[in-house]
Amino acid sequence: MTKRFIWTEEMVAYIVVKRSAYQWTWKRISRGFNNKFGTKKSQSIISDYYHNVILNPKAPFSQNEIDYIHGCFVNSLGQKKTLSGFQELFGRPLKANKIEWVIKNCTPTNQRTDFEKAVLKERAELTKRMVNNLKTRRSRKGITPKRWTAEEHEGLFSITSGKELKDYAKKIGRSEGSIKQRMVNNKITMRKNTKKVPKIKKATKPAESPKPRKKTTKAKKTYTPRWTEEEDYDLICNFYELSIDQARNRFNRSYGVIATRLEKLVDSTQPKHEEMLMRAAIEIKARKEAESKPVKLSRRERRTARKQAKMLKRIAKMEAKLQE
Repeated sequence: MTKRFIWTEEMVAYIVVKRSAYQWTWKRISRGFNNKFGTKKSQSIISDYYHNVILNPKAPFSQNEIDYIHGCFVNSLGQKKTLSGFQELFGRPLKANKIEWVIKNCTPTNQRTDFEKAVLKERAELTKRMVNNLKTRRSRKGITPKRWTAEEHEGLFSITSGKELKDYAKKIGRSEGSIKQRMVNNKITMRKNTKKVPKIKKATKPAESPKPRKKTTKAKKTYTPRWTEEEDYDLICNFYELSIDQARNRFNRSYGVIATRLEKLVDSTQPKHEEMLMRAAIEIKARKEAESKPVKLSRRERRTARKQAKMLKRIAKMEAKLQE
């Protein structure tokens, strides 16, 4: 996992002074910045940081919004889905060019998201190198990929030692490396091939009788029922509003099992779970807004309330006169 670049106060001061006081171009600032601090920052990165961070001390995105954008990037959601989901979840539009800026300049609170970003980057670079290498090899003269026949593939299951592998390579006219790679790709091992060879059982002596096996009584395992989609959705929406006893009675499971299931749903990358989390977030938000809105009384209810207030006021005056 690559370390995230940290902008120091000295770096910020250098950019501000050279840009505002000396009116340097971004190309000149980038060249001087890299020479002074030993970095490799392009002029576009320094310019974006100056306009979006230095000139805007108030962060344009909240931490929840940053985590959401990073999560969409890690889970390979398209730009259209990311923009529509952001609009539904946070109630404001998101510009497409801001997605790349958030990924480069904002840090998510979830370390797993940052780690998966690095893994995806390394995987993409590795795939690119493998594709380029494959294109180079195929473009050479005299190198053409030879397809495996069904007979050659069946012969792999008869290899049980390194000597047999060498003999088989000479027999079919292939290299030992290609045969090993073929066995690895199809999960064929010499150990498994050896187990398939039938072993000759030794004759037992007539005087010896086989020992009787001891009967073992194992306790039957109790299996908890599987979680349904309705229970998962109910758990996401209402878990934090239930007490421990209420949660046990509602889902008929131990509290540890319930909390573990909730954590699994939140950290899941399956599309159906992500869609369920989005629906639950919208429902919870609507529920909170409905609870916060004051209840508006009708005209009849307001008139009844005024009459009751006048009656209570008269009763209070009468009690005060009687006490005098």
